[in-house]
Amino acid sequence: MGAQMGVDDLEGALVVRIDPDSPAAGLIEPGDVIVEIAGDEISSVVDFNNAAEKLKDRKKAIPFWVIRDGRRTFIPVRPE
Repeated sequence: MGAQMGVDDLEGALVVRIDPDSPAAGLIEPGDVIVEIAGDEISSVVDFNNAAEKLKDRKKAIPFWVIRDGRRTFIPVRPE
């Protein structure tokens, strides 16, 4: 799927879709590759799921680093 979206050479968690009710809706986009969440390196979907579980009760903004259009981009996502 990464090859179809032009990101097959990156390590991380490829965003395929965002739930419209997610706090990340409008911030993180399909095609983004999540490479870091709150200081934890993300190199797979397993890493992403582990980070999400660890941060599930967090109330303040969660710092995401994504690769978008070939550039590393910081995106703070405020939990609901």
